[in-house]
This record gives sequence, structure tokens and C-alpha cells, in this order.
Amino acid sequence: MLAGHPSLDGLLSAGTEFFGGIAIVLGLFTRYVALAFLIEMAVVIVKVHWKNGLTGQGGYEFPLALATIAFALMCYAVVRRFNFGKGGSGWRKG
Repeated sequence: MLAGHPSLDGLLSAGTEFFGGIAIVLGLFTRYVALAFLIEMAVVIVKVHWKNGLTGQGGYEFPLALATIAFALMCYAVVRRFNFGKGGSGWRKG
């Protein structure tokens, strides 16, 4: 994120997790918050957990699962937005 400002990085990360978690629970801005989580988990995997391997102590298995969930939330929000898979024409009416 911002080189040389670890406290600012921590605040951005904590804000994303806290306020983003609340927004996802309430169903607000799901795609955007899920994208923020996906980016955050990618950074966490690369900068912190990659050296420990997939399943080793402190590995990136759990952050990868969280990133996968965030990606699924992004995809689900798109499906709900355009009403695909419910016999609709692809666009929500009203």
C-alpha cells in the first residue's frame, strides 16, 4: 500500500475489515467491499504468508479461502443484479 507508513496501512486494512464486514452483513455495496477484501487478501498472501507455503504453519490457506469467498460474493452480487438464472431476461424489472 503506502511504503513507509505501516500505521496508515494498518488503519486502511482495519477499516476495510471492520466497516467492510458491517457493509457485507447489511448487504450494502457488496461488490465493492468484496473487491476490497479480495485485494487485501492478495496483499496479505504475497507479503506475509507466501513464504510459509499453502498448508504450513502460518501458510496462506486461510487467506486464500477468504479471497475465494470474496470473489464468490462479487460473482453472486452480479448474478443478483442482473437476475440471471431465475427465468428472467437478464435485467431486473423495476
